[in-house]
Amino acid sequence: MQVWKVAAPLAAMALALTGCSSGTSSSPSASGTGGVSGSLTVWNYGALDDSSLLTPLVAGFEATYPDVKVNLVGQPADNYYALLQAAVVSGRGPDVFSMFPGGYQKQFQEYSLDLSDRIPQADLVATNAQYYSANGSTTSQVYGVPSTAGMYMMLYNKKVLADAGVAAVPTDWDELDAACAKVVAAGKTCLGYGSQDGSGGFSSYLDWSYLLGAVEPLTSWDKLIAGTLPYSSPTIVDQVARWGTMHEKGWTNPDVLTWRDVRTSFESGDVAMVMGGSWDSSWAQKALGADVAAAPAPFSPKPNTLLVQLPDNGYSISKEAANPTAAVAFAAYVVSPEGQAIVAKAGNVPSRSGVQVTDPVNNALLTQAKDESWTVVPMFDNFIAPTVNQALTSGLNQVLAGQVSAKDAMAAVDKATAGLSDDERVAYHLGGS
Repeated sequence: MQVWKVAAPLAAMALALTGCSSGTSSSPSASGTGGVSGSLTVWNYGALDDSSLLTPLVAGFEATYPDVKVNLVGQPADNYYALLQAAVVSGRGPDVFSMFPGGYQKQFQEYSLDLSDRIPQADLVATNAQYYSANGSTTSQVYGVPSTAGMYMMLYNKKVLADAGVAAVPTDWDELDAACAKVVAAGKTCLGYGSQDGSGGFSSYLDWSYLLGAVEPLTSWDKLIAGTLPYSSPTIVDQVARWGTMHEKGWTNPDVLTWRDVRTSFESGDVAMVMGGSWDSSWAQKALGADVAAAPAPFSPKPNTLLVQLPDNGYSISKEAANPTAAVAFAAYVVSPEGQAIVAKAGNVPSRSGVQVTDPVNNALLTQAKDESWTVVPMFDNFIAPTVNQALTSGLNQVLAGQVSAKDAMAAVDKATAGLSDDERVAYHLGGS
């Protein structure tokens, strides 16, 4: 099992994963249009208004391939996979669709085109496309390509903390309690949770990888996935229970499951800290400017030096694509140096090694991780089956809301894991090798 160490300050995935330098691409986007034409339908995970990435990528692609017209379709995130499943099973799916690696992608492998011999190996390796492969190698079947190397992180308002008398962002449980006591005394919410889209729950997977990584090494993560290490082990239950006390202590807003104003309250300075991803830094900076920064979640018994990062947000191609030639050209463009430069310009962390990270907040976090030799681990939720993911996400939501105990919530995840068939299990080495 591989634990990645930070290796370079400004290159996207030199941070966590070994990759090639950007160099010259032999993908279709770099070698001419090649007679690629026609229409292409691309599904986005979530509303198009929320996508700062796909729209400029498509614009760049259409400029390179002027004979191709891309039809962008935004699908609601809360039931994206159900909609996609129904579409591809019926043969009426899109040519290209947003996809995430591991357990998310596994359920669509049989409907996805193998790209291992359709996109140059140099480009697949440079963008760490092994996370979309059948067995952790780009020489096996590759069912998608990653556009970004996203991070889970905690965004915080430096001014709100400073005004409350908090000298530095907290890095562990004790520092978090001390900071939140000051923030709440100043009349602010310390940590904001809620459901911006009204789905009745928050994205607890953002917290989980930090909760787990603080007490279990990466070598144990495969054991959890396989069911040989129970989620209900005392060490993990104690971590989740400690996290759940944030609500009891008043460090969070009262309605952690339904509050729709998390983002707007963070933007207005009424909330000090929120969990999010590297993709959230753009809107946060528009609202708060230099007052916003990012840090690892401080859900740890000792100062946290862990960063959660993975080549995550990517695209797969349907086996039944109406225009497979244009679809492959699009996927190749996404991982090309040209496409990855657009990813970076849009404020995201590109998946391709050697491409400069331009977003100030993301770059600052990556640079700190490198300078302080943090350990980098992947996003846990990508490597568990959907039913386990649902049990874990739901259970964590209920724990923070005070509806179930940490022990009962983790026991439910154990039950979901034990109920998997062999075909449903995500057999994957988290080191990507």
